[in-house]
Amino acid sequence: MDSDVAISQDKIEGDAIAVIIAGSDTSGCVLLFLFYYLVKIPSLQDDLRNELSATNGDWHAERLEKLPVLNALIKETMRLFPPLATSGLRTVGPSGLQLGDVYVLPGIIIAMPMYSFGRLESCYERASEFLP
Repeated sequence: MDSDVAISQDKIEGDAIAVIIAGSDTSGCVLLFLFYYLVKIPSLQDDLRNELSATNGDWHAERLEKLPVLNALIKETMRLFPPLATSGLRTVGPSGLQLGDVYVLPGIIIAMPMYSFGRLESCYERASEFLP
């Protein structure tokens, strides 16, 4: 970007609002479904409470990312209820791509619908169940 280009304050504020909404909306959706399953399956509450209690209040990101129950709950929630409808777009490379019985030509842009992918029985055992 050219350093001589001025960006108006209203454009900066508009972009900031979009970023805040995008980040909070996706996190909020994941948390909503996570809390739903914690209420629906009380044993998960107990497992999570025990794991968090063992941290002795050390809730720094480096520590939390190593907690297996917490991370399993988050990942399973995001598998079943992805905050984004699709993955990023990808362009098929110069040699093409074989997907099962289908050959995708080079240069074709593809995307993966995350909601559908997270429920594929060919990829996950009991794909429609919440199994952290």
